[in-house]
Amino acid sequence: MNSYSLNRVILVGSLGSNPIFDVTKNDRDYAKFSVATNEAYKTSSGEWNKSTDWHNIVVYRENLLNFVEDYLRKGC
Repeated sequence: MNSYSLNRVILVGSLGSNPIFDVTKNDRDYAKFSVATNEAYKTSSGEWNKSTDWHNIVVYRENLLNFVEDYLRKGC
Protein backbone atom coordinates (compact mmCIF):
# COMPACT_ATOMS: atom_id res chain seq x y z
CA MET A 1 0.00 0.00 0.00
CA ASN A 2 1.25 3.49 -0.82
CA SER A 3 1.88 5.95 2.00
CA TYR A 4 0.58 8.92 0.03
CA SER A 5 -2.80 10.06 -1.20
CA LEU A 6 -3.86 11.85 -4.34
CA ASN A 7 -6.30 14.72 -4.31
CA ARG A 8 -7.86 15.78 -7.58
CA VAL A 9 -9.51 19.14 -8.15
CA ILE A 10 -11.40 20.37 -11.19
CA LEU A 11 -11.50 24.15 -11.47
CA VAL A 12 -13.88 25.76 -13.92
CA GLY A 13 -13.24 29.46 -14.24
CA SER A 14 -11.51 32.21 -16.15
CA LEU A 15 -7.82 32.92 -16.64
CA GLY A 16 -6.57 36.10 -15.02
CA SER A 17 -3.84 36.52 -17.65
CA ASN A 18 -2.04 34.46 -20.27
CA PRO A 19 0.21 31.72 -18.83
CA ILE A 20 3.83 32.60 -18.12
CA PHE A 21 6.45 30.04 -19.16
CA ASP A 22 9.81 29.93 -17.41
CA VAL A 23 12.62 27.61 -16.27
CA THR A 24 13.60 26.80 -12.68
CA LYS A 25 17.15 27.09 -11.35
CA ASN A 26 17.44 23.33 -11.97
CA ASP A 27 16.54 23.75 -15.68
CA ARG A 28 13.02 22.40 -15.27
CA ASP A 29 10.37 24.00 -17.51
CA TYR A 30 7.15 25.22 -15.94
CA ALA A 31 4.12 27.38 -16.61
CA LYS A 32 2.16 29.45 -14.12
CA PHE A 33 -1.22 31.11 -14.37
CA SER A 34 -4.18 32.08 -12.21
CA VAL A 35 -7.79 30.94 -12.49
CA ALA A 36 -10.74 32.86 -11.06
CA THR A 37 -13.77 30.91 -9.85
CA ASN A 38 -17.03 32.66 -9.00
CA GLU A 39 -19.76 31.76 -6.56
CA ALA A 40 -23.19 33.35 -6.24
CA TYR A 41 -25.17 32.80 -3.08
CA LYS A 42 -28.20 34.16 -1.27
CA THR A 43 -27.73 35.66 2.19
CA SER A 44 -30.10 35.06 5.08
CA SER A 45 -31.71 38.44 4.32
CA GLY A 46 -32.49 37.30 0.76
CA GLU A 47 -29.85 39.37 -1.03
CA TRP A 48 -27.63 37.82 -3.70
CA ASN A 49 -23.87 38.09 -3.21
CA LYS A 50 -21.10 37.11 -5.58
CA SER A 51 -17.57 36.19 -4.54
CA THR A 52 -14.46 35.42 -6.57
CA ASP A 53 -11.60 33.16 -5.48
CA TRP A 54 -8.23 33.17 -7.26
CA HIS A 55 -6.23 29.96 -7.64
CA ASN A 56 -2.53 30.11 -8.54
CA ILE A 57 -1.53 27.15 -10.72
CA VAL A 58 1.97 25.87 -11.55
CA VAL A 59 2.42 23.11 -14.18
CA TYR A 60 5.60 21.06 -14.64
CA ARG A 61 4.91 17.89 -16.66
CA GLU A 62 5.72 18.12 -20.37
CA ASN A 63 2.33 16.93 -21.60
CA LEU A 64 0.56 19.47 -19.36
CA LEU A 65 2.93 22.23 -20.50
CA ASN A 66 2.04 21.43 -24.11
CA PHE A 67 -1.67 21.59 -23.28
CA VAL A 68 -1.26 24.96 -21.52
CA GLU A 69 0.72 26.36 -24.43
CA ASP A 70 -1.79 25.13 -27.05
CA TYR A 71 -5.11 25.85 -25.35
CA LEU A 72 -4.97 28.33 -22.47
CA ARG A 73 -5.35 32.01 -23.30
CA LYS A 74 -7.07 34.79 -21.43
CA GLY A 75 -10.49 35.48 -22.95
CA CYS A 76 -10.80 32.14 -24.79
